[in-house]
Amino acid sequence: MRRRHWAFIVTGALWASLDSVRLAEAAEQTLRIVGADRMVPVVRALASRFGETRPGLNVDVGGGGSDAGVPALVNDAAAIAMLARPVTDTEIRYAHTALNKHLVGIPVAVDGVAVIVAPGNPMESLSLEQLTAIFSAKVESWDDVGVPRGGMGRARGDLHADTTHPIRRHLPERDSGSIHIIERMALRGKRLAQSTLIYPDARSLAQAVAADPLGIGFGGLASVKGVKVLAVQRDADTLAVAPSPATVRDRTYPLAHYLYLYFAGPPTGEAKEFLTFVLSPQGQQIVGRLDSGVAALPLSAGPAQDPSRGNDAGP
Repeated sequence: MRRRHWAFIVTGALWASLDSVRLAEAAEQTLRIVGADRMVPVVRALASRFGETRPGLNVDVGGGGSDAGVPALVNDAAAIAMLARPVTDTEIRYAHTALNKHLVGIPVAVDGVAVIVAPGNPMESLSLEQLTAIFSAKVESWDDVGVPRGGMGRARGDLHADTTHPIRRHLPERDSGSIHIIERMALRGKRLAQSTLIYPDARSLAQAVAADPLGIGFGGLASVKGVKVLAVQRDADTLAVAPSPATVRDRTYPLAHYLYLYFAGPPTGEAKEFLTFVLSPQGQQIVGRLDSGVAALPLSAGPAQDPSRGNDAGP
């Protein structure tokens, strides 16, 4: 009897130990999301609310840029990638070669690329055609895009206001999602002209533009403090539209675009549950309430899938 009693104790201790291991493993479950820095504040806010209903799940959200998203999926460093642009053909081939899987991208919010200049710049708007000329270096002077003679001179305090004034392009690093949006929507697929003025983040870029009377740059709506934001005209038959959560959401602003969550194949498990929450009315309300410049999806958009690039053809 005494041996049987000890056997029960040992067996009970073993099961208790196994149960504690299972509980520890459950407590250590992590859903990793990596990618566009632009999306980090929004996705973190969504992850925080989602985590309240999943106490055994840690949702880890990290940046690194849109270009870091697909490699993280392929290398199993993340279950979800955040991209502030559609995936490229190269990324599609990379994932298919490495994993034999198709990337599945879901639009989860709408954003806009803001065109910014110094506060004293006399320009109020630019057309897509003018932006193409500026960022492809077809024009090198503010005088060539409609600035009144002497206008830039007064802005920078020149003694001789009738001199020409070169355009200085302030650009984000190459892995910025804004680069891809400008190239696709304003430059029609062509690469941006090179610039020696490159910045690691949107805030430092905006600060530099604010201090440069001849400067121009672009970035997200949340990083435009201290600068002048220009309206953008789609074509000669339309009025220039300034970026705002409303014009971004209804995509009347010409540089409005989707923000995506991407998956290696159709999402499953916790990744699918998180996506469902993000697209739910509760999730979209969180997106719309944040002071980030990012807008919730239009009500008519629905949970449209974008396995390649087709869903982001522009407004």
